[in-house]
Amino acid sequence: MGTNLSFVAQADNLEAELGKPVVAINTATLWHALREHGFDDRVATGAGTLLREH
Repeated sequence: MGTNLSFVAQADNLEAELGKPVVAINTATLWHALREHGFDDRVATGAGTLLREH
């Protein structure tokens, strides 16, 4: 299984094009792991709504 983290960079573009959130499974897993360990940092740009706003 690859990490496909390169898709994270495409999420913002696809969200703008589709007008809907785009969440890759690895992005969701990373977000969940960070939150479970008390990290609430966000990614300012280029990583999609999940990492930017939640």
